Parts: sequence; structure tokens; C-alpha cells
Amino acid sequence: MEDRDEKWQLFWCHLLYPVIYDELEGSGITDYLEGLSKEEILFPDGKRRKPSMSTLWRKVRAYRQENTRGFVKKRRKDRGEIRVVSQEIIDKAIEIKKDLPTRSAPVINALLQEYYGVTLSKSTLYRHLKLAGATRLKLGVTGKKVRCRFSKEYSNILWTGDFMHGPCVLIDGSAYLTYLSAFIDTHSRLIVDGRYYLKQNKPVLIDCLLRAFAIHGAPRGLYVDNAKVYYAKQRS
Repeated sequence: MEDRDEKWQLFWCHLLYPVIYDELEGSGITDYLEGLSKEEILFPDGKRRKPSMSTLWRKVRAYRQENTRGFVKKRRKDRGEIRVVSQEIIDKAIEIKKDLPTRSAPVINALLQEYYGVTLSKSTLYRHLKLAGATRLKLGVTGKKVRCRFSKEYSNILWTGDFMHGPCVLIDGSAYLTYLSAFIDTHSRLIVDGRYYLKQNKPVLIDCLLRAFAIHGAPRGLYVDNAKVYYAKQRS
């Protein structure tokens, strides 16, 4: 199995685990999938997008039919080859982009429509522009926003900590959800400690902090959110 295939398998296991492991029934499944379809999710290909209901249901059916093998994307036999559109049109699209790198896909397609009477799908156009080194980034055109970051004057004045869901891992053939516990120094941006655990609780939090204290000492303060794991009853 390729690493790429395993990443997609673990991604869908993590995303759909309440459904595929029968934690939900009836309308609860539909409600859960509808909630996912409204979230912007980071996919293994590095892109953030909202999964459609049709995609989510298709993946559920694929798991029920083929187990985790159903999560692997099927390879096309003609992958990488130009289909329908001639090389001349592709070359013209690349020429148009290089002539003015700020041109968008709709503008390029408008010109192709004028010259050849055809247009290219956004994904096809981008794939060929990327192969030719004719993307905005490759051509030196960027539109990154300047962001100001929260910072302290010196190291160890304040650490910021949080938990987040990690990838699913396969242990003895079963998929388990992981949790990342991490603390970062708000001056140096050094991650004083960060590791994945199979639970999200106070013993995990204590373990993470003690490891950070042992290497970097204790900070003057910690900044965390209102998650339940950061609360504890005071004992007299």
C-alpha cells in the first residue's frame, strides 16, 4: 500500500468513525453527516474544503462494501494524459498565463473560448499550468496577507497550550483516534512540548507539562481555552 493511500484511509476513518463504528443510528447518521458537510476540513491533499453529502454517503457505502479499501481513490488508466483537449490548446493556456500571471482561470477560459471555442475545467487547467511552472506562485505573484502575531517580550513569560484531534492510527488492525497535546512559547514560537496521545484527559495534560518543565523550566503563565480538560476541583 502506498503512503498516499494509507493517509486517505486514516483520514476517512477519523472523519467518519462515529458512523462506520456504529456509534450512531438512523437519523443520527444523517445529522452527523450534515454537520460535516458544513465544516471546512483539511484534506490529505493539503486543501481545505467542505465535503458534500453525496461524497460522505459514498464513502460510508464504500466502507460497508470494501472496509477501509473503499477509502482508497481509484487510479484512472489514462491518468496524466490529456483527454479530449488538444496539446495546442494546453500550450495556448500556458502562454496566456505566462504573458500575464495575474490572469485567473475564468479569464484564461474566456480567451480560449474566443480562440478555439472551448474551455477547460478549473482542475485540468491548474494541473497543466502547475506542470509547466506557470502558476501564480511559480511566476512570482503572491497575495499573502500580512498578519500581526501575538507575542511576549521574552521567552518563558507565557506558553499557549491546546488539544486538537490528530490522525487515526491502526493498532492491531483497529483504527484509534489520537489527540495532540502541545504548548508553544509565545515569544520564541518554540514548541516546548507536543506529542500525540490516545486520550484527552488530565493525566495526559500533566504528562505533557511535566516533560516541558523538565527541559525548559516553568513559565510565568499558561494560556489555554475553556475546555473541560483544563479544569480541576481544588482540594483543601
